[in-house]
Amino acid sequence: MEIEAEKAAVADCLDQFWAAFARGDARAIAALYHPNANLVLGGEEVGIGRPAIEQQYTRILEVDPLRPGTTITHNRRIHLVRSDVAIVDLAARVTTTGAAGDPQPSAAVFFTIVAVKDEEGWRLAAVRGADSSNLSPPLT
Repeated sequence: MEIEAEKAAVADCLDQFWAAFARGDARAIAALYHPNANLVLGGEEVGIGRPAIEQQYTRILEVDPLRPGTTITHNRRIHLVRSDVAIVDLAARVTTTGAAGDPQPSAAVFFTIVAVKDEEGWRLAAVRGADSSNLSPPLT
């Protein structure tokens, strides 16, 4: 097992997630989840399996879509438990462009993620909302 190559593959899955989120594509987001994954937000399990996770992201994106001028920066720490299981601590900062064209931080979000590798490649198996004690948000 090449640890750095596997970490890069996990990072690629996460980059695909952010790209799909930026496009507002709930179906593409759900496709990055393991078929039996679960999503926990605010301490509550809100989705088990891709269809329920897609519905949840559809709701999230309807309530708070990314607007033009919005950027997401993130820090992440990837730990390979074994060749097919990874734990990811992720912190992201959402920034919007203010009326004067200056960046305005609008949110910081934190997640702990379990990713698994199967015949489809790396997939998100469990995503949990976390807090800033896991990883500091990016500065920009």
